Amino acid sequence: MRNTERIPSAVCHVVGDVIGNAYGHNFLDTLFKEHGAPGEAPDGARVTKVTAWLKRTSVDVEPDALGVLGGVIAGYMDDSYSDDFRVKGRQRISEILAKYGMTYGTGRVHAAGSSAPAMSLDKAPRSRDLGALEREHQRAVSNVASDSPAAITAASSLLESLFKVYLVV
Repeated sequence: MRNTERIPSAVCHVVGDVIGNAYGHNFLDTLFKEHGAPGEAPDGARVTKVTAWLKRTSVDVEPDALGVLGGVIAGYMDDSYSDDFRVKGRQRISEILAKYGMTYGTGRVHAAGSSAPAMSLDKAPRSRDLGALEREHQRAVSNVASDSPAAITAASSLLESLFKVYLVV
C-alpha cells in the first residue's frame, strides 16, 4: 500500500516519549515489525528508537504510516490499565493527534476528513435480516423471461435493499 498520509514530527516525538517509556527494547522491536514498520530497529534509547522509527515510517513510500502508528499505539491506548502514567500518556497521545486533525480508534489512526467504517462489508449482511434481499432476488428471477422491465425494476430494488442492509446501522 502506498503511504498517502505522513505522521507529523510532533506526533512522532510525543508517541516516542510515551510508548518508549512504557515498553522495553525487545517488545518495541516486535511491536513495530508486527505492524509493518520499515527497516531494522533504529539504534539508541527506547524513546529515540520509537521516534526515529515513526519518522522513517512516515517518509517511506511502502507502509501505511497511519496504520503502523495505530498498530503501535493500540495496545497502550486500548488496555484497561488506569494508573496515572497510562491515563496521562493516553491523554498526551490523544491531544497531539487532535492538534493535527487526527483521531485514534480501535487500532487505527484516522486523518482529518476520514472515518472508520461502522462495519465491514463482509460482516454487515451477515448480521442483518436478509429476508428482504431474498424476496427481491426471487421477484427479479421470476420475471426475467416473462417481463423484462419488471425484472429490471426488481433487480434495482434488490440493489437498493442490499445497500440499505449494509448502510443501516
